[in-house]
Amino acid sequence: MVVDLKKLLDGKVSSLRFEQTEDMSDFDMYGVRPFQTGLTVRGVIEKHSGLITLQLTLSAVLDTLCASCGRPIRCPFTAEADYLLAKTMYEDSDEILLYADDRLVLDDVVRDLVALNMDMRPLCSPDCKGVCFSCGADLNEGPCGCADRASAEERG
Repeated sequence: MVVDLKKLLDGKVSSLRFEQTEDMSDFDMYGVRPFQTGLTVRGVIEKHSGLITLQLTLSAVLDTLCASCGRPIRCPFTAEADYLLAKTMYEDSDEILLYADDRLVLDDVVRDLVALNMDMRPLCSPDCKGVCFSCGADLNEGPCGCADRASAEERG
């Protein structure tokens, strides 16, 4: 994703707003590709007193799997970040983005922001019971019966 900064840098406008849906279907998180409906990238770039700022908001509905029981789930995803923009930089900083040729390239920034804000353990519900480690039964649907079989084997 590339944002043209020319009008802002020339002083023709004091702010730029943009919104775009990015194809993130190739983004893989632990073998799951959750961005099947795309990622909405919204931003506001403003210039005040010589400083150029970017407010970036990402949003999507993720198609993923519950980390506990493995059921397919859909869950909301949002991430926000604020940055300063600069043409050159003397020190490394996570809060400053560089632009060149009056263009700001956001591809790596968006991917990094997604990776940093992904829920590592999405759940179908806060009280998900997961699966039985012995037989793999979904414990949300009730007890699996492994304890009953183990008792019967001990008696028998």
